[in-house]
Order: sequence, then structure tokens, then C-alpha cells
Amino acid sequence: MAGSRGTGYLVTLVDRCSCYTLCEYTKTKEKDAVGAVIAQLLSTVPHHYRKTLTLDNGTEFMCYEDVERSSKLDVFFAYPYPFVGTRYKREHQRFAPSVVP
Repeated sequence: MAGSRGTGYLVTLVDRCSCYTLCEYTKTKEKDAVGAVIAQLLSTVPHHYRKTLTLDNGTEFMCYEDVERSSKLDVFFAYPYPFVGTRYKREHQRFAPSVVP
């Protein structure tokens, strides 16, 4: 999620079943910065709760091999035109500005 006027980005990880959301700020959309944030966010979740990780198809997620190795998760990529996740994406985009300054 991009901030206004290049102020930064939010990396969000959302559990599909419970809608539990982890969110962290990053200044750039470079793959190394995003990968480090994903690894940091996943380190806060106990191992027995982590099963798989599904990423968007953006170039910022090309760090997936490093994330797979460090977190020991199977990483998948989203189908480009999902209809199921659209509702969650809209809800989180609407909710995030009120939580994160």
C-alpha cells in the first residue's frame, strides 16, 4: 500500500481465515527492503501458526526465495485476477489510513 507523495509504503500480511493483519512501514518498494519487512513480520508469528505465504505478482516480492529459506514457508503467487480477496483488500485499504499515521 503506497503512501501519498512518496512518503513510503505499508507491507501487510493478512490471514485469510481470521483476517488477523500484520503491518509495517518501509521507505522503499525495493525487493530487499520488502523482504526484510516480511521476515520481520513473520518472526512475530509462532511457527505452528505459519503454513504458507501467498504474495502478489509485483516486482517488490521477487525476494520470495529469501523469505522461503528464512521462514521455512511454502510461498505461492496470487492469481492475477482474484475475486475472493478483493473484499479484504478494499477493507484493509479503507481501514489502514485511520490506524497508521
